[in-house]
Amino acid sequence: LIILFGVVLESHRFLFSKKLPLIYLWTFSSIFIYWLTYNGLYRFKLSNDQYEIRAINKREKKKTIESVNSKSSHFKKLKFLIEKNKIHHNPSLSRDSVAETLEISNSYLSQIIKENTSINFSDYINSHRINDVKIMLKDPAFDKYSLLSIGLECGFNSKTSFYTNFKKETGLTPKEFKDK
Repeated sequence: LIILFGVVLESHRFLFSKKLPLIYLWTFSSIFIYWLTYNGLYRFKLSNDQYEIRAINKREKKKTIESVNSKSSHFKKLKFLIEKNKIHHNPSLSRDSVAETLEISNSYLSQIIKENTSINFSDYINSHRINDVKIMLKDPAFDKYSLLSIGLECGFNSKTSFYTNFKKETGLTPKEFKDK
């Protein structure tokens, strides 16, 4: 971008025989470099936070599975996958992939979830993600991490989906929940 901007300035000078001061190029270059640095450091911190959160979660895996009052062994398997394997922490998790893992059809998976919880697949997965976020927000070990890194580590794929689903489930924003 800087080179392109420099070429445009030099082309203008060549075509119109009018010498523009290079202050425009240096100003643009400075702003671009500051933006690039800020963006890079922000993404690095976010990525580093997620890595550390993942490491903490691996150390503190729950040892027991709560019993499920369900008619369906497939639903028990799904609960096991969520509680032990934390499949809901995968941002690209889909109903297709879960159905394939359980060796059942998509529609049967939806039916099982609806019968046992009376909510749909995405709401069910998001409720588990939000429960994990709430647990982390209450734990002082996660105080140094940003709310967004915690949300992304719990499986949300964007800031918007994290905040929207959290507010929908709890009635509070993540910050309000943490402060409360």
